[in-house]
Amino acid sequence: MLGAALRLRPRGRGPSLLSRGLAPLLCIALALCATLLRAETPLYQEEAYDQITLNAANDNAVIKVEPLETSIRNAILRGINFVKKPDGLTVHPLAGAAADKDYKILWQDIAKIELFEQLVLNRAGELTSQGRFDEAYDYLTYLDHNSHGLRGLAKTTEDFLLAEANAAYRKGQYDGALALLRELHRRSPKRPGLDRAVGVATDKLVEQLVAAKNYSPARILVHNLALDFPGSQVAASWRQRWRDEGTPLLVEAQRAREAKQWGKAAEISRQLTAMCPELPGVRELAETVHRNYARVVVGVTATTTDFANCRLDDWPSRRDRRLLYRTLTEFAGPSTEGGKYDCPVGEISSEELGRRLKIHLKPDVRWAKGDSTLSGAALARFLLLAATPNSPACEPEWASLMTAATVDNVYDVNVDLRRSHVRPEALLQLPLTPPSDQGDANRAAQPPTNGPLVIQSQTPQQTVFGANLRYFAHEQGQPMELVERRFDTAAQAIAALRHGDVQVVDRIDPWMVQSLRNDRRLVVQPYTMPLIHCLIANVHRPLMSDRTFRRGLAYGIDCQAIVKQLFGGVDVPGCVPTSSPFPLGIGAGDPMGYASDEIIEPRRYDPQLCIALTGAANWSYHNALAAKKGEQQSAGDKKAAPAVEKADPKPAEGDNKAEAEKRKKKRKGPPLPKLTLAYPPDEIARQSCQAIKKQLEWAGLSVTLRPLQTPLPTRIPDDVDLLYVELATWEPVVDANRLFGAEGLAGDAGPYMTLALRQLDQAVEWDQVRDCLHRVHRIAYNDVTVIPLWQFIEHFAYRKELHGVGPRVVTLYQNIEKWRPSFQYPAEK
Repeated sequence: MLGAALRLRPRGRGPSLLSRGLAPLLCIALALCATLLRAETPLYQEEAYDQITLNAANDNAVIKVEPLETSIRNAILRGINFVKKPDGLTVHPLAGAAADKDYKILWQDIAKIELFEQLVLNRAGELTSQGRFDEAYDYLTYLDHNSHGLRGLAKTTEDFLLAEANAAYRKGQYDGALALLRELHRRSPKRPGLDRAVGVATDKLVEQLVAAKNYSPARILVHNLALDFPGSQVAASWRQRWRDEGTPLLVEAQRAREAKQWGKAAEISRQLTAMCPELPGVRELAETVHRNYARVVVGVTATTTDFANCRLDDWPSRRDRRLLYRTLTEFAGPSTEGGKYDCPVGEISSEELGRRLKIHLKPDVRWAKGDSTLSGAALARFLLLAATPNSPACEPEWASLMTAATVDNVYDVNVDLRRSHVRPEALLQLPLTPPSDQGDANRAAQPPTNGPLVIQSQTPQQTVFGANLRYFAHEQGQPMELVERRFDTAAQAIAALRHGDVQVVDRIDPWMVQSLRNDRRLVVQPYTMPLIHCLIANVHRPLMSDRTFRRGLAYGIDCQAIVKQLFGGVDVPGCVPTSSPFPLGIGAGDPMGYASDEIIEPRRYDPQLCIALTGAANWSYHNALAAKKGEQQSAGDKKAAPAVEKADPKPAEGDNKAEAEKRKKKRKGPPLPKLTLAYPPDEIARQSCQAIKKQLEWAGLSVTLRPLQTPLPTRIPDDVDLLYVELATWEPVVDANRLFGAEGLAGDAGPYMTLALRQLDQAVEWDQVRDCLHRVHRIAYNDVTVIPLWQFIEHFAYRKELHGVGPRVVTLYQNIEKWRPSFQYPAEK
């Protein structure tokens, strides 16, 4: 037996040569190796073993053995007695000369048996005492998943939580300390001293929150403290302090309410409901303020300072314009023939085969400033100034169409047009500005506000809009204050929406739509009109002026894969790759897609063709440079063609930057310039451009991403090769020129496009308009100055407590006058 064999060593002899010389060195070497191994591999990741320590008669030898039989292990793990076999314990050593078979150890020779789980637990305790909490946590997590019922695990875990909480508290990390103590309370609510520790950590954290005037989470912390420890002096102290501070504030708010100073009363009411909602009189005050001063908080990821303009590619300005400005006509959605337009100040009709507009005004519509009201004569002057060349208020498209305006009576205006136009209302989306301001060359950049709200304050993080008391279409109960709170990502805005900190999120990422629809507290709604995501080429940059190079780029982008990635593999109607810069119809017979030629399909993804076309364009570009410098290439060089690297149809899984660099080096011919791709500051654009960059780099192109800041540039920056835009080309009959015209977003797109736009401008029937727009679509497809990528139907989300948003809206604030937020008290949230 192994135990008997261990006794064979003679006793009473002096130390051997091994123990006198080599043993110390060997022990040091083994210890060093053990330390290195331990640093590299945690104990719980080693192959499981049990450890037996023999008694002093056997020199306290330590033997590592394979895990003992299950019955013995279970008994030891739970600390219960087990039946010991008379002939001893059967073991199988892991190392040494005895590792090839089983042995028996007499029970009287065993001083201690330690199972692998106990060794891991002991190590976790050592790491905790050394302050190595991250390592200790991994050990305890292993045991929690693999060793249920291990005696001592609960205590060691509790000691770990307390030790790490104390360390976090000493570092001033009070939130982390409190979270650990909360977990400790969940595991051991009656642990001695825990009530004091939780109270001290809570007190420090609440103090920080109150200093930042963040009362709601502070109140929740105090409430939780009182709930867990009913006799807590810390909770009682804070509640008394808030009552003492809240009482004079309540009196001040009541005075403001009586004086109808609703803004001041609302501000104090919000502070009181966050700080001490249980204080008598606060709820009644909050209800009264809500009835008279409704407030809505909207989560956004981008803000703007340009509220008057309504550009094709500027999401925040399109969203916010409706708050500050009412225009003569407003796009209300698609119809069977172009867009449908509302006139907020009256009614507009077309007569004489589209050669005349008749405008009937509502009475008593006040201008944005002054005491006068909108009359027929004033509107006629307004329209004439908009059609006067060299006027600061001139709108070139309207100027080319209008010839005269006459007034029938106080509220009727007839506008004569040079030619028939299928949708002249689209040209009258102009903020109604008093003629004196409209014709003033020195007027401010932003015209006077005539919308439901005005800007009260604006910071990079928040814009506060207050009610416009002069607004001609004010409705009782409409929001008197609207706050746009900026978040870095849509995910952060969604978290605030779920918690009730905001009532609306203006734009949600497509991959979040399905999960939000499963939340019964929220309403997820699509916008009526889609956005067309495109790349606009800067034709003044090297190579980008070459149509062959631009076509190569288009073939190097897998639009279908990117759309599928953004939507998590879920097919969403209307969200598809496209070849058109104009909206597509959703389903058969949808009139929204009248401008897009269905015959022209999106370019297929072909990386081989991308490499060939961009390589050929690059070769031609450098040859032209050489010729311009007067350097003639040899005949052999002229005959050389850019070699096409054999490429797989799609990037291989695991393809990385290093492999992309190898492809760049393998391409024959002169090096390609690095491309700069700019994009607006939103999550969809960022992720899309990252995917485009990866795909183009896989084809051997170098791409640098550049996020833009708001307000977005009106034209593509000079040092940018490609600009990612999200176009709202909702009325193609006028938006085609705003995109492709000489002053358009894409710049002058060439003589063929100019001719097509001129023909579109002269079209007088919808069949002609459709044919002209199809021609524009085909020319744009061939020239590739604009690379359409995909069409997206954007979504927004709001809490069910907000009513009146409307079922089909083009922009978020289309029905802002009808928004009615329900009263929500903190205790009810």
